[in-house]
Amino acid sequence: MSVVHMVVLYASLVVLGFSLLIPGVMGVARSGTGTPGLVATNVDAANHVRALNGMMAAIGFVALWSCSDLPRARPLVLALGVLMVALVVARLCSIAIDGTPGMATKRYLAIELIFGIIFLVWAPPASS
Repeated sequence: MSVVHMVVLYASLVVLGFSLLIPGVMGVARSGTGTPGLVATNVDAANHVRALNGMMAAIGFVALWSCSDLPRARPLVLALGVLMVALVVARLCSIAIDGTPGMATKRYLAIELIFGIIFLVWAPPASS
C-alpha cells in the first residue's frame, strides 16, 4: 500500500470515526427526549433515537478501531463502505419521497458517497 493510499484511508477512517463516535455518545447521554431537529414524542421514540445514537457511536468506534491494524482491517473497511453506500441510497430515497433537503443534508450525502467510494474501491489490499 502506498503512503498516499494509507494517508487517505487513515484520514477518512479517523474523520468518520470521530464524526460518528462523539455525537453518538452525546446523543445517548443527552437528557431529554429530543435532539436538535429531531424530537421524540414518547418513551418508545426516545428509546429508539438513543439506540440509533448508540449504533452511530459503535460504527464510529469500528472506524477508529480499524486504524489500529489497517492492513488486516480490509473486511471492516469494506463493511464501512457498504454502510456508507446504504446511507447514500437511503438519503436518495428520502429525497425522492420526502423532497429536497437543506444544504447540510446535501453535504452529508456527498461526504457519505465519497467515503463509500474510498472504502469500497480503495480498501486495504487483501493480505496474502
